[in-house]
Amino acid sequence: MTKSANLLEVISMCLLPKLSKNVDISENHVEYKIREDTLTSQFNVIMQLLNDMNNSEMTPDVLSRLLILNLELQSVGPWFSEICKKCTEKLNKDFEGSYGCKLDNLLWHGDAVNSQKIFDKCLEDLHQKLTFEDFKKYPALHDEYKVDINPLKTIPISLLLIDDYILSNKIKGLKSCLIIMKCLTTESFQDGNYYEVIYGTLKKSTLDKDIDVTRLTLECLLQLLKIIPPGVQAKKTDHIFKRGLDQLYTEANLYRKAALFSFTTNLIEMQGVDCVNKKLLKSILCDNIDICCNDAVGEILLSDVLKCLEVWIKYCWCIWRLPSDQKFLSTLLKLLYVSCQDEEKAARIQILIITLITLCTKEEQNALYKNIEESTVHINRPEFVNRLEVIKKSIYV
Repeated sequence: MTKSANLLEVISMCLLPKLSKNVDISENHVEYKIREDTLTSQFNVIMQLLNDMNNSEMTPDVLSRLLILNLELQSVGPWFSEICKKCTEKLNKDFEGSYGCKLDNLLWHGDAVNSQKIFDKCLEDLHQKLTFEDFKKYPALHDEYKVDINPLKTIPISLLLIDDYILSNKIKGLKSCLIIMKCLTTESFQDGNYYEVIYGTLKKSTLDKDIDVTRLTLECLLQLLKIIPPGVQAKKTDHIFKRGLDQLYTEANLYRKAALFSFTTNLIEMQGVDCVNKKLLKSILCDNIDICCNDAVGEILLSDVLKCLEVWIKYCWCIWRLPSDQKFLSTLLKLLYVSCQDEEKAARIQILIITLITLCTKEEQNALYKNIEESTVHINRPEFVNRLEVIKKSIYV
């Protein structure tokens, strides 16, 4: 047996073995103790074999297996022990002394090693273990490296974690998925429609009520829309937009509402004038402006609602009609009344009101001018009256 083959065999012995039960069933799996005993007896053999090998014998197979071992030794969990800590410290120190860099930084030394081959080999080894049935029996670690990303090789682990019912796993999967997608381009999907698999998983994740999961899922969806092929981008964006509005219409949790409004704002920016046919959006905006008149609700929701309205007006101003949308204006005036002591907030609302009035016909503006003039006589709130005077002066009569 060659030294490389011998080293690979000993490294495999020191890796955390497949658990007989899912990792979340117990904190004390018998395999943890077996692995610790193996490290005690075999780790020095690894170090001796490493010291006896030259650079030409350090193939991508060997380096990838060493990297996985190193990551497992550092992985935080009930399997982590003082022996693991000592082993990883010695492994990194000796490796740096022999090869000029720590294993922790191996994939960033593309000039010295073939980091792409090492990365691909790591993923190949991991995916042999991480099947849908067994991935919870192989505690593992995920990270980001500056190498070419093939979604078929990298995304599956993330999707398995996103589908998991344990919240911490789901969040890890979403973070990993987001990092990977930021490395992808439209060309990454030229060999197939794997984006549909990603979308299917993210779509299920939008139903989760946890706010961190919600925010990460929506961020992943936005990133996915940026990189899917142009031929399906418009249709997929429209589908996601409609689904998001349906959720926003029924959502009761204010923090999820805020996240969904931020998401909707981004979708409006992406769709531009194509979102003028989203009639439900006008109703949603009006209803949520109204509930933001409550200070406690407005504290959480108002900023995202106003931002969404500002972007909607930017692209959809052409469908504004006073006869059908006057509730919009009256609700904004109500909001201005309760917010007029907050200078920044009131100024923002005032600009929106002026903008909408500017979109009215000359006759409608005349009528609004008279209504404001008549109403100010009966209002005993100087800050609000001053705001109305500014609005009145902006009206063309």
